Amino acid sequence: MRTVATILGTLFVGTVPLLAQVPPAGVAGTWEVEDTPFSIVLDVKDGAVSGQLVQNANKTAIAEGTVSGDTVTFRATSPDGARTVTFVGKLTGDEMLFTREVEMREGAPLGGAGLMGANGPTEFRARRASPASEVWTGTVRNAPTPRNQSPNPNPRPVTLSTRKMPDPHWRWRGGEKDIDVRIFAFGNQTLTVSAYDLSGDRLTFSASRPGPGDEIECDLTRRSEGDFAGRCQATAGAGPNLLIELAPPGQPAPETMR
Repeated sequence: MRTVATILGTLFVGTVPLLAQVPPAGVAGTWEVEDTPFSIVLDVKDGAVSGQLVQNANKTAIAEGTVSGDTVTFRATSPDGARTVTFVGKLTGDEMLFTREVEMREGAPLGGAGLMGANGPTEFRARRASPASEVWTGTVRNAPTPRNQSPNPNPRPVTLSTRKMPDPHWRWRGGEKDIDVRIFAFGNQTLTVSAYDLSGDRLTFSASRPGPGDEIECDLTRRSEGDFAGRCQATAGAGPNLLIELAPPGQPAPETMR
């Protein structure tokens, strides 16, 4: 007859691997890279990982993705084929610590300091996106000014989104409480939204600029197509003066400024 101790011991030994291993689905989802406009979208099926790196409206597919316990590994190649980057992420709760290793094609350009550039970070953190995140997507262009009536438009993608971030007021207590924070991101700039109002056919918001100490104020109105268009400009100094076009969450991003 098997004793109670033997039965319990058998159950314990059989349970340990299940407790020690993080389910592969734990790495699936959208991960927002701290202090950048990048996010990483991961999908897990039968141990294989697919997905994409997203910088505003720009997307780069990932390949050779695998997951083992709490570690995910994948590769991505820059759109020009110049650089292939290997990413390794270690999951801890709703955070992942990533490392990067870049392989350069001979004579290829460095590609900047983003996640696909040779001068990008060797290590970075990403946080799981809030399930209720609202993401507006669109385009910004340089607007005419009294001094420059014909500026280079320099169109670039833009997003207005909500991220889960640690509440700074809880840090001194040793807590990790999260709050929803709106983020305005364009180009390589990621700004915190300090005021936001959507009333009927008008959207207004302000975003804090690092360094200069002033803010960008944006005022948009809804068009017949359902998206919004208007202008964003700095409240002081020689900050941005932009034409902006945004599509509400769930609506395809506008392709061109009208």
